[in-house]
Amino acid sequence: MGVIRQSFPIRAPAAHAFDVGTNLHLFRSFIPFLKDVRASDARIDHVGVAYTLVFGLLGLRFRTPSWRIEEVRPANLADASRPDPPWEIVERGLLPGSRAVRIRSTTRYEAVGQSSIASHVVTFELPGGRIGGVLDRFIVNPLVRLAMGIIGRRFARHAESPSSQGRIDPPGARVGPP
Repeated sequence: MGVIRQSFPIRAPAAHAFDVGTNLHLFRSFIPFLKDVRASDARIDHVGVAYTLVFGLLGLRFRTPSWRIEEVRPANLADASRPDPPWEIVERGLLPGSRAVRIRSTTRYEAVGQSSIASHVVTFELPGGRIGGVLDRFIVNPLVRLAMGIIGRRFARHAESPSSQGRIDPPGARVGPP
């Protein structure tokens, strides 16, 4: 099983980072090559929301796993009583056409003074025993780590920008049906 962890400091309050990170209308602002979002709701801040991202590159279109939000909760019960508790979103994905590749993603938004930290953990299981292990180590893990780094830095810049403060839904934003 592969595990990838990355954290990004954000010079914005955790509540704002959470709002930006759970608003599908804003995903195009920080996810490169994103062409379409198909979702059952415009926000992924509650249990049961399902969504798929569609990317376009060199004239080709690629779909991400079908994601479903499983949990939205304070990071732990001790944190629930804090005035600004860290929040976690837990989602599970399944690659299109595959019943064997399982992905779980947890994103945590935590206040640090007037700023915040967004931490992202992705765990995935590839089939194929040793071949799956080699694919994970030399192809999947480096590519996912690279993509997470790019998206995380772009997300932080977007959440920090004055134009995103107080304006969550950009004009003309559209989220299509699943």
